[in-house]
Amino acid sequence: MNAVFLVIAVLAAPVAGMIAYDRIVIGPVEAVVERDFTPVIAALDAYQAAKGRYPEKLDGLVPAYMKKLPACPRIESRLPMTGDTSYNPAPGGSAYTLGCFVGIMVFPQDAMYFSETKTWGRLD
Repeated sequence: MNAVFLVIAVLAAPVAGMIAYDRIVIGPVEAVVERDFTPVIAALDAYQAAKGRYPEKLDGLVPAYMKKLPACPRIESRLPMTGDTSYNPAPGGSAYTLGCFVGIMVFPQDAMYFSETKTWGRLD
């Protein structure tokens, strides 16, 4: 009987760890990404209103629409980390995805904005 509980505990521990990592580490980071990148969304919308399309690169917003671009947050760890900005305009510049890949390389997560639906979420 104790062996069964031990096996269940061993199997459940990684899942519980991933859930805790997602709620304790990634959740707050996603909130920071949304806060820091909301001005980028406004700048992208202003660019699109002026030029009829979104820029090919985020650098196209500086300096006319933004002083500088925000950086993706990095989580302090001894493990290899992500923290890369992602901007992918659709062909023709009619829509885009924008966000950050954050987290430990073993458990990378993303916080993405989808311009077509005007919502934040994660890539599947």
